Amino acid sequence: MKKTILILILFTCCLSISGFSQKAQVGFCAGINSANQQREHLGKNTHDESMIFPTYGLVISSPIGKHFFFNPGVYYSKKGSQIEETFGNTVHKQTTILNYVEWMLNFNYRFGSGRSFWFVGAGPTISFLLPESRVEDKVGSTLNTVDLKYGSNPSDDLKGMDFGANGIAGYQLGMGLFLAVNFTYGIRNLEPKANAPDKLRNQVWGIRLGWIVPNTKSK
Repeated sequence: MKKTILILILFTCCLSISGFSQKAQVGFCAGINSANQQREHLGKNTHDESMIFPTYGLVISSPIGKHFFFNPGVYYSKKGSQIEETFGNTVHKQTTILNYVEWMLNFNYRFGSGRSFWFVGAGPTISFLLPESRVEDKVGSTLNTVDLKYGSNPSDDLKGMDFGANGIAGYQLGMGLFLAVNFTYGIRNLEPKANAPDKLRNQVWGIRLGWIVPNTKSK
């Protein structure tokens, strides 16, 4: 319920930012994320194993001139990673599952002037961690689940807000159906402890299929 309310609040902000333009169109999309986490320990970077998660959200397409359009969106987006180690005959698997409400503010360029077009774009992202985030620790056949504490205190597991940069490319049909791929790089270090030797950042490849609802007023 909380994530639904937050998505609606952020989507309302998107509508406000787009200025309720008569040519603005709303839509929705769903897809998958291939997510992992970049860890830095004493200056050395490592990447955990990627995980496949679902994502879905609401989007707006608001034209800016002939070739540019503002494309904000609000998504429910799962991120995280997996670490697997073997000690003798025992497999230790640690899975981090992070549930976010993510706000993307892309500025896109469309190629050509027809109703169907290719597009590329980029923009900032802001993500808010939700309470259902957890770590599943499996040793052999024994599974332990720990809910993550988030905030800015040293006793917390992760920072509650993440921000990064997003790049996107895709194709949209004249009927409004579109397919897009994106890459999001988390800029913020999620480690809450000040001066900690370790750093942790989210990275996500995504693919989305969506539909921009036709707006008769834009014709």
